[in-house]
Amino acid sequence: MRGLFTGCRPIAIVTTCSRSKSSPSGDPVNRVIRVEKDQDYRLKVWFQNGKHGTFDVAPYLDFGVFANLKDPALFNAVRVDYGTLVWPGDLDIAPDTIEAELTGN
Repeated sequence: MRGLFTGCRPIAIVTTCSRSKSSPSGDPVNRVIRVEKDQDYRLKVWFQNGKHGTFDVAPYLDFGVFANLKDPALFNAVRVDYGTLVWPGDLDIAPDTIEAELTGN
């Protein structure tokens, strides 16, 4: 993961890091800044560039580890971390995937 983290600094016994502002290919990454749960495995998502809309997670629920998100308690534990959507158990969906599949505004 070389080049993924920049600006790391120790705080007490915890290390905090900020991710670089570009993807490994050098393209700028648009970060998720807010998420709200909607109905039927849909999420309302806002990006730092002002773009927002609805992201439907349902098409992913039959693939690999994403099947775990069928559990409503796990699905509802969604949060934003380092500009992407994450769930417990190391589940995440890349911001570029989310942005490409947004519907609505």
